[in-house]
Amino acid sequence: MPGRAFGLNLRAATAGEPSRRGTIYFRFQRVSALVPPRALTPLPQADCMQRVLWHRTPSGVSVYWDPIALLRVPRLGPVRLRSRVPLPDVVPEVLNLALALSLASRGYHVLHAAAVALPPGENDRPDSLQGCVALLGPPGAGKSTLVCAAAASGLEVLSDEIVPFRLRGGRFECPGGNPHIRVAPDVARHFGAESIGERPGGKVLVDVTQCGWAAVRRRLSLRALVVLGERPRPGGPAIRAERMPPATALLKCLTNTYDSRIMPGSRRRANFTVCGAMARALPAYSLSTVEGLDNSREAAAWLGTLLRAPAMEREGSSFR
Repeated sequence: MPGRAFGLNLRAATAGEPSRRGTIYFRFQRVSALVPPRALTPLPQADCMQRVLWHRTPSGVSVYWDPIALLRVPRLGPVRLRSRVPLPDVVPEVLNLALALSLASRGYHVLHAAAVALPPGENDRPDSLQGCVALLGPPGAGKSTLVCAAAASGLEVLSDEIVPFRLRGGRFECPGGNPHIRVAPDVARHFGAESIGERPGGKVLVDVTQCGWAAVRRRLSLRALVVLGERPRPGGPAIRAERMPPATALLKCLTNTYDSRIMPGSRRRANFTVCGAMARALPAYSLSTVEGLDNSREAAAWLGTLLRAPAMEREGSSFR
């Protein structure tokens, strides 16, 4: 677990320690059996092999990975994870969900997206926060692979799975990033990333700062949305980018809201309003990349060009 993510300190809870502002406390426990809460609601999963259920109360949210782990994210107090499997196998899998729920309770909206940015000093504007681009797409769309390629090309990593933001002063502000990403082993090897944790048959955990890459450690404003589309057949251009109309961008933001399936009604309405404002204010693109890790490098180069483009050019319909 990183020591800091999305502008918050992450610490193990200890008895008697006073809570500090800007800190999320965690309590992990390995157990032999789990007793899930009553009245659990199933969450549909792309992977039908894993049954996931959830339950909301006024005091917080519980998520149960049957029969492996139980996560409890309260409105007050430490995040609790009880697991029947070794903690190093499950913590990377559930950490982003715990962070997303904690950030949502602090007033952030959370996209199921990755994000990258230019390193400090490039394209800085003294009157505003430096910007980043969010990469939206369902599981398996290639977000983590593209983030890895972007990091290897010199861009900064904000996240590979969740992008928290809130509307402040007309800007959609992200509080910082998470230096840990999870990618397929062949992706890590291709881009020279050394893993710090591995789950058999699954993704490897990579700390981008240990690879000589850069991680976002400051507040950023979202500058553009990029939606990863279906992969085209080989034989044509390696990548294809097209401007997306605001109505389509709004639909993509709503379908890629990280906690949309467990939002209460009041928060759902607020999220719709903010996503509508974002879809109108930010340029959005669809990006399709032909299968292949070398093509991901080309897509990463396109992201760098997008971030470096002057605002009027980036927001114009002819940007390529």
